[in-house]
Amino acid sequence: MIKNNISRFTSHTAESGRSLIEVVGVMALGAIMIAGTFQVYQSVQVRKDRMIAAEDLKDIARNSRLLFAGKNNYTGISVGYLIKMGALKTGAAISIASEFDLFPEQEGSVFQINLHGVSFADCSWAATQHFDWVTDIRINDFYEGLPAENCKRDEKNKVTFVVK
Repeated sequence: MIKNNISRFTSHTAESGRSLIEVVGVMALGAIMIAGTFQVYQSVQVRKDRMIAAEDLKDIARNSRLLFAGKNNYTGISVGYLIKMGALKTGAAISIASEFDLFPEQEGSVFQINLHGVSFADCSWAATQHFDWVTDIRINDFYEGLPAENCKRDEKNKVTFVVK
């Protein structure tokens, strides 16, 4: 009887620790979960930046239309003019671009919002948007084909929204 109890004690003690393989397996599983969480965070961040950019662009278009409503053309529109008139707080860049500018086009009947320094992914996103306030989208000053086809992978892009 005593002999039997000793063998139980010995085998119980020998099996109570974790093996190296079990520890490595748990650590690998944890690393996979962390990597997955990081990817989800990045995609949420990109989506947030694009939503903010879309709202900022819409605000610029709306404020410009209101400011120039009495003139019936956009001659003289610029970032500096919008800031001076209070239609734009600052000339800070749109979240998906390094900088932007505004220019009248077609003798002032429409104006351009030009985004400079846009990544390929954001360029592709912008090219496929259907904003109700945009009459035309140009990528890297190309007017032909599908806009997304003109996005450059290895370079920063210029995205132009034409607003009436």
